[in-house]
Amino acid sequence: MEQKCAAPVKLAGQIKGMLAIRKPGTHEPLPSYQELSKRYGVSISTVQKAMDLLDESGVVHRMKRRGTFVRSESFAAAASVPATRLQCVNVLFHENWGGEVFRIGHAESLAGCSDALEHSRAKLRVVVPERPDACETLLSPVFPDAGQGCLLMHAFNQPKVIEWLRDRRIPFVVAAHKIYRSDHLPPHHSVAANKVKGAFDAAMHLLDLGHRRIGYIGTKRAGTSQFESEVYEGFRSALLYAGVHLADSDYMEFHTDEPERAADAVRTFLKRRPLPTAIMAQTDAIALALLDAARQAGLRVPGDLSVVGFNDLPASAGAWPPLTTVREPWRVLARTATELLLRVAEAPDAPFESLQLPCRLIVRQSTGPCLRAPDDAALP
Repeated sequence: MEQKCAAPVKLAGQIKGMLAIRKPGTHEPLPSYQELSKRYGVSISTVQKAMDLLDESGVVHRMKRRGTFVRSESFAAAASVPATRLQCVNVLFHENWGGEVFRIGHAESLAGCSDALEHSRAKLRVVVPERPDACETLLSPVFPDAGQGCLLMHAFNQPKVIEWLRDRRIPFVVAAHKIYRSDHLPPHHSVAANKVKGAFDAAMHLLDLGHRRIGYIGTKRAGTSQFESEVYEGFRSALLYAGVHLADSDYMEFHTDEPERAADAVRTFLKRRPLPTAIMAQTDAIALALLDAARQAGLRVPGDLSVVGFNDLPASAGAWPPLTTVREPWRVLARTATELLLRVAEAPDAPFESLQLPCRLIVRQSTGPCLRAPDDAALP
């Protein structure tokens, strides 16, 4: 579904980038609204509003019954941004990188950046601002601003930073660990991990094994926002697709990235009767605690209970049984975003790109076919 406010602004940026590459002649009309609607996958009304924006900014002019044309002089002055080969890539970490998940993500992200810069002369610089919206330390004092670019790691909720970089014509790319809303942000290049699809695949794996009563331990909302958490959204979508209902008794509101903190909560959950035949946890920490608690309670995994996590922590492969989970593409995400940044610097007027990378379902021994009735209360 199009974002009512953001779609015309984004489309205007894409058309502007297309014009910068094609450089149509003054008397060559632009594609029709119908063609633009089909090319960019938006409605005619969105094309109309985007053209209004381009007309107001002096990029195009419209002539009745003749078409829309480029104002070549104004476009050259307004849209021309010099191409450059980057000398320095500034990697900004705006999230709180505490806990094992984010420590792994931090290391994998830097490795991905290094992979992309292996054959480049650009230097890698890591920046952790004192304040989320601080801009004074974003760029290196060693290199000229014109030779620098920025990779914003998960800084999709920092519009001031994005506007600051845009106003200074510093090439940048947002690399996000999840797909995010961008209607409050200026048009920009981005690469994001599709955690919703990863969670969907994990839930479908359980459904394909015959499980029809699947529990969920995690949060339904993303922090304090009104939007669903990505893992829960994917889980819920899979259940809806299969016509399966999540009972209130099979849900526990709980979140942690530390297995020790999950121990008491999962022990309480496993005392519920009847118990679901499978449980999906929002994090590997919760899932690993579930494996320990199930063993202590005399439950067989996956005979009595199948368990799925999310994150693929190093301990997941060595757990008993090894944990089925979803792996986030930290390294590939950072490498892809850095490669995009290098391209953006050399083609600054190119259309904005929004790339999505898949998360990978890792099937191990903690999941198996459903071997008991969903309402069977005769468990240890």
